[in-house]
Amino acid sequence: MMRSRILRAFLSMAIVTTTFGTVAVAVQQNYRMSADDPQIQMTQDAATSIAIARQEVVAERARYPRVDVARSLAPWLAVYDRRSNLLEGSATLDGTGLLPPAGVFQSARTSPDDRVTWQPRPGVRAAIVVRQTADGGFVVAGRSLREVEKREDDLTRLLLVGWLAAIGISIAAALLR
Repeated sequence: MMRSRILRAFLSMAIVTTTFGTVAVAVQQNYRMSADDPQIQMTQDAATSIAIARQEVVAERARYPRVDVARSLAPWLAVYDRRSNLLEGSATLDGTGLLPPAGVFQSARTSPDDRVTWQPRPGVRAAIVVRQTADGGFVVAGRSLREVEKREDDLTRLLLVGWLAAIGISIAAALLR
């Protein structure tokens, strides 16, 4: 009799844990994927507006002011040539233009765009989207993940409290039968 109660308690806890785990992963992924939305639009718009004239790349970026990525939450835009050299960009880190890892440019050559989380230094994380332009160059748009990660932390705490409560109720229900 006690063995069946314990088995029911464990089964109940497994169901609760699976449910809360699924919710946690689904909401976290929604937060993270939606962090790319502005950058997707920015790279698409910029890639279509870049023109090649006399070996110069001209990017329409007037609406994108300078952004210090260590401090600002503002989205930023950067244009790179086909060798991944920075041509123009609105983002800086420690007063220097940004250069994402070579792998994101390589990946953008084979897919419509590359969407990654990038940490140019500890404590500075950005959601970036890289898109290749018609002339073989690249457009990169990014924004800080600071607020998204705060939401993820809040979600984790909320789900942990709910999970612990549900586990406690499951154990009590199984043992009181």
